[in-house]
Amino acid sequence: MKNGTIAGSYNFGLFKLTVTYEGLLIFWNIFIKAWLSALILIILSSTTRFNTLLEGLKSLRIPFIFIMILSLMYRYLFILQEKAISMDRTRRMRTFRNSFFSQVKAMGNIIAMLFIKSYNKGEQIYISMCLRGFDGNTKTLDRLAIRKYDILFLSLALLYLVVIRFIIK
Repeated sequence: MKNGTIAGSYNFGLFKLTVTYEGLLIFWNIFIKAWLSALILIILSSTTRFNTLLEGLKSLRIPFIFIMILSLMYRYLFILQEKAISMDRTRRMRTFRNSFFSQVKAMGNIIAMLFIKSYNKGEQIYISMCLRGFDGNTKTLDRLAIRKYDILFLSLALLYLVVIRFIIK
């Protein structure tokens, strides 16, 4: 098969899409890598406590501001979700019309109010954290250490990646 051999051609009005076998191979290569990355991320987040994950990111020398943003986002995401559910429940109880445009307008108002309330809540939380002496560092009782299960997992993951690399190519 030569480079650039056409697998198919499709017309979408004024646009024409030509698919080559080489392009399909590149697409599937990227798709499989993205799928495996998402799968590994799901496994990592399912098996590791969030505080331990943040400590691991700190030991990998990820910039402190990213770790702090992740920490605060995770902490207050559930509060924001609860507030959004409460506001949506209130909207459903007070709204008698069920037309599409009235629902879109109401959802726009909810999103705007949620933004304003979360901004104000963030300011209150920041002030209270500063008053309590928060310096930006999180303190944990556990020290991270590499155990034999970690080494086993890493070696199996690397072996898997090497096998996949030579099978696909």
